[in-house]
Amino acid sequence: MKKLITLHHLLCISLLSLISVLLFSCENDVKKVAKVTKIDSLPAQSAQKIRVDYSENGKLVYTLSSPLIRKYIIPQETTEFPKGFNLVFYDTLRKQKGTGRANYGISHDNTGIVELTGNVVMVNNQKGMRIETEKMIWNKNQKTVAGDKAVRVYLPDRMVYGTGFNATEDLSKWSLVHPGGTFLVNEFR
Repeated sequence: MKKLITLHHLLCISLLSLISVLLFSCENDVKKVAKVTKIDSLPAQSAQKIRVDYSENGKLVYTLSSPLIRKYIIPQETTEFPKGFNLVFYDTLRKQKGTGRANYGISHDNTGIVELTGNVVMVNNQKGMRIETEKMIWNKNQKTVAGDKAVRVYLPDRMVYGTGFNATEDLSKWSLVHPGGTFLVNEFR
């Protein structure tokens, strides 16, 4: 005796097949789950070839230029300069008093801390002074710069070097943590 397969039977068989495929094909690969649930790492904003004039109380303090800038909000507010940047500092008469540059920078916007890395150079034109290092921390709120890496300080009459330094952002006051080089000493008679 032959049985006819009805439409109802076909639907039941299809539904059971679908349920068995779904039940037996579930996978909880930790890497895949992490990738799907990962917090967005794309910048909230990005711009190319930028120039920013920063002023306080209506007076130009510095000009920042960079080929690329990225602004992140998550996980914290930061501004990244992945292709480096150049700074020009001005005095109250809008005369250039110094410059700064680095191959990479990241500003932690909530704290005012800027980390500079790669060929970091700060110049004080008025003193004829230049500091070169591979890493520097600029505290915009305290108006200081510091580092714990090897550093060279070029002065009009000599060059000194050391490991680690502290300075005001305009380099008017500075000190080396572990100095080296040639120092001029007055003889006492």
